[in-house]
Amino acid sequence: MQSKAIAISMERFLKKLRKSGRTHTNGLLHYTTMPAFKSMIESSQVYFSLWGSSDDKGECAKSEREDRYYYMLCFTYGKEENIGMWSIYGVPWKQSIRLKFPHRDIKDWIESVANKDLQYYGVRNRRNQVLLEDANPKVSICDVAYYDGKDGNIFIHDGKTYRVSCVDRAGVKPCTDRRFAPYVKKWAWSFEREVRIVLEFGDEVLDSKGNPFRRIAVDFEGPLDAALEGNGEILLGPWCKRSPENVQKRDFPNAIVKKSDYAEDVNLRTHCKECKRLMRLKRKTGKCKK
Repeated sequence: MQSKAIAISMERFLKKLRKSGRTHTNGLLHYTTMPAFKSMIESSQVYFSLWGSSDDKGECAKSEREDRYYYMLCFTYGKEENIGMWSIYGVPWKQSIRLKFPHRDIKDWIESVANKDLQYYGVRNRRNQVLLEDANPKVSICDVAYYDGKDGNIFIHDGKTYRVSCVDRAGVKPCTDRRFAPYVKKWAWSFEREVRIVLEFGDEVLDSKGNPFRRIAVDFEGPLDAALEGNGEILLGPWCKRSPENVQKRDFPNAIVKKSDYAEDVNLRTHCKECKRLMRLKRKTGKCKK
């Protein structure tokens, strides 16, 4: 943490994060796998996850019941590859890819949400979706800020340190304020450089049993087409054995497919305890080959 922090109100800091989220003109990045991407293409959909199912349990712990109105789609940004993102989100590693979605296509998609041009489906499983009639969520895009777990007023964003205060709620730490809820995580996750598209519903989105849907499916055809037609990019993971030419010829003939700068330079057996835990879990559930 830096010793000197820039003092700023929570309202101004939120505006800063939202403005920053809209200015990633180099595109937004999404680490995933080849099978997951093909599933997106087949359905022309992406899944927004219920806030509270985050990988940061500290973020989830402060969730109140009313915070179940938020659903998130997560990206990252930056010119360099992120080995941490490859390791956690590109599992199984030999099928990992990074998708790059052009800024203008993400912007157009967000406008289609704002103009109420899309339908939303509560997801029970991949083949069982329920149309959410009259759904009219608010949409926002925002960078995520990372806070010091020992001091809920200190936040890191884009290499700078801020001391954030709630002007209208004296004594309340910004990291626990509901208005800040979908846009903050603990400092340990700062390597992600996360950008979130957030859908905020006016009420809980419940299934027939009265439980909140954990995922919402939304049409994402425009940005997916951009990635497939050469406006975006498909980057193969460091451990992928296939060549860009092979992937382009057999799977995505019109896409720009590239090889990782770290191909064959990262030891597949050298990874953190969290990665090992994820691999054991996937092997146990039969979702990942040994």
